[in-house]
Amino acid sequence: MDSRTIYTVTLKGAGEIKNNTSLLNGDIKRALTLVDDKSTVADLLKRAAPSLRMTLENLLQELENGGFIQDKFKMSSGLKIATPKIVTPVKSAVDEGEELDFTIVMRAPTPEAMAAEAARHKAEAGAKQAAEAARIQAEQQAASVRAQIEAAKVRADAEARAQAETKMKQAAEAARLKADQDAAKARA
Repeated sequence: MDSRTIYTVTLKGAGEIKNNTSLLNGDIKRALTLVDDKSTVADLLKRAAPSLRMTLENLLQELENGGFIQDKFKMSSGLKIATPKIVTPVKSAVDEGEELDFTIVMRAPTPEAMAAEAARHKAEAGAKQAAEAARIQAEQQAASVRAQIEAAKVRADAEARAQAETKMKQAAEAARLKADQDAAKARA
């Protein structure tokens, strides 16, 4: 490591200094805080605490390898210049020899063409109305069929109840007659 090298703090290193991340701790973090984008390695060795001076060069090398700092004069080598893409012109549908002529006056549609267009719109509207009417009629028929089925169920339930009541009355009448006969036999 050259003693004239000047290191700068990268974004990763700045985040570590501001305690946004906790990737480093101890002496290596102290070494990172010494880097000020102006001082050479020799200056950093002079400013470092006596306990760091022995290992500062190794710590700086670890910081550089970890991407926390980088050589100030080698920064440009890591940057990439964006090159614009070459745009190829899109070929138009017009033949290459033919030019577009905007001086041509468009002719008004003929009465026959307008009548045909009106007839087409009228036919489409009529078809839409017919389809809507058919849909409404189908819904009404389905509703009437459901109503007829429901009415038939109600009639069947009423008839079943009436038959059940009649059977219960007949059974009750038969039981009463039998009880009367048994009572008459018991008196006799």
